[in-house]
Amino acid sequence: MNTYKSLLKILFFTSCYLFGGGYSLQAQTAMIMGRVLDDSNASCSIDANEMGLGQVIITARSSQNLLYHTLTDSNGFYTFQLLPPDTYAISAKLAYDTTYWSACPNAFPTITIQNGQVDTAHLLFFRAANAPLIRAELSSSRFEPCKTALLGLAMQNVGTDTASPYTATLILDPKLSYSGTVVSSSQVSVSNTSADTLLLNFGNLQGFELQKPTLYNFWVNVSCDASPNDLFYNRVFIDNDSLVRRPVWNDAIIKTSHQCDMDSIRFELKNIGNTNQNPIEYYIVEDNVMLRQGTVNLQNNQSTTITIPNSMVNSYRFEAKNPFGIPAVLGDSFTYVMGESCDTVNRLSDIMTWYPTNDASPFIDYHATSPIVNSPDFYIETSPKGYDSLHFVNQGSWIEYTVHFRNTQGNTVTDIDLIDTLPQELDMSTLEIGASSHDVQLNVHNNILNAHIYNANLQDSSANYLQSIGFISYRARLKDNLPNGTTVQNRAHILYDINFAYYHLPEVFHTVGHNFIRVLSVFRNALTNQKVVVYPNPFKSQTTFEIANKAADLRLYLFNGLGQMVKTVEAKGSHQLTLYRDQLSAGVYYYQFVADDVFLDAGKIVAE
Repeated sequence: MNTYKSLLKILFFTSCYLFGGGYSLQAQTAMIMGRVLDDSNASCSIDANEMGLGQVIITARSSQNLLYHTLTDSNGFYTFQLLPPDTYAISAKLAYDTTYWSACPNAFPTITIQNGQVDTAHLLFFRAANAPLIRAELSSSRFEPCKTALLGLAMQNVGTDTASPYTATLILDPKLSYSGTVVSSSQVSVSNTSADTLLLNFGNLQGFELQKPTLYNFWVNVSCDASPNDLFYNRVFIDNDSLVRRPVWNDAIIKTSHQCDMDSIRFELKNIGNTNQNPIEYYIVEDNVMLRQGTVNLQNNQSTTITIPNSMVNSYRFEAKNPFGIPAVLGDSFTYVMGESCDTVNRLSDIMTWYPTNDASPFIDYHATSPIVNSPDFYIETSPKGYDSLHFVNQGSWIEYTVHFRNTQGNTVTDIDLIDTLPQELDMSTLEIGASSHDVQLNVHNNILNAHIYNANLQDSSANYLQSIGFISYRARLKDNLPNGTTVQNRAHILYDINFAYYHLPEVFHTVGHNFIRVLSVFRNALTNQKVVVYPNPFKSQTTFEIANKAADLRLYLFNGLGQMVKTVEAKGSHQLTLYRDQLSAGVYYYQFVADDVFLDAGKIVAE
């Protein structure tokens, strides 16, 4: 029976490869195989006892620019099977290779193979520096109110030396409470430094298996008052700066922070790097509307503050771009903070999952997800979800997929297969495996990811809910130069061994775009001491906008939820301006308020 199931799985996997992957049934009988090796003495020749580099993605590019991908095993061996006869350029991508690894000259060969031929290509890398590099990734099982869930942490040494004992800080969302640590593949000691902060003490961590993280899972209790509109926001920071090997970088490194006052929110940009030769762009997004944008120039250790009125009800995201090409070990391509009114992360809405978290830096990870009520047995969660109903993401964005599964079969499931024919729009050479609920054996064939869990012991949900749930997370970067409007669709499949049960997961998608966030204000902010008071809000028939100090020529622009201007009101030489309801339908509106052609305020009002 097991042999029969194995044959069925092979047939299914092959059909995915041939049809789901978009490849034709032309003669595909050639093979290329070899090893990826750690050239320990940097001789750029293969010597005895040199170690293979495990779980490295290898790419074969044909003369027609078709890409084929595979993965090395734990000893560095790889095989491309079923290749059509052609000429192939072979390459490998090691995590952070420009900082930690160097390729030997002519390391990436070009091979011409004929029908039925088998050729060999070994790829040699040597260590540019002996240093550990720990990458942290957070993910979780489904968060259902009043239930216990799994918060997963993957720690991975992608450097060139063993990491000595190190620590990390895990900050839980206020609606989660820590209730214990699941037995993991490597032990960790956990201590509470506050109600929502955990100090994690790890032992030594070896490197080299670049797609094989060490997994840690923690039980967390989900608050009963969590609603689908809430946001769970968890963070992890690796504490040991000694783990960081800092490459030479002569440009800015931008950090963001914010300070809440009762009537305003102050966002700070600070350059903790070197002299900046180029303007730094920043954006302030209120819920799903661009409230403000601009540029600043900052020298080393210089900072600037941007102030906006505090609406007391909205979520804000303040984002700034770092200079192009910044190494991930120093900072992400962007930095951000977010908060709601003056309540930091306690009341963040799920609209913030539309936007990306800065995940490029290996030492920090943010996990943003929403509670799910009456959840299905199988579904895919994406991060970011993407902006609005078309799920817009920027060109070159990272897309993370978390596959959630639950056993309701009535019997215990031993083996689980996840088969995901990933979108052709993703750059498979950037594929990274994140946290998961179980130890995962990974295979990659072109754009098909196969994650297998042996001995999952996934029990029936009615008998043991905590042992019935699981998840697997992974991510990759969108290919460069995808046209705006490109749709990136993904639909994975799960196979259970209990009765060879096969499940299609609902499709998820993103749309590639640029400047897709609706803009509330086209004005650049001029900091003033003017305070704008709006009363009443919400309103039924009319509401008043009032300023202190001197009278001015006032103008109000009113927009609907689609960003369309629906009304303009003016008052000459006055301290106040009245907006009458007139024909406005009930709902939420956005406004800009201008005095003497100077932008003073923007916010949200509600017509009841």
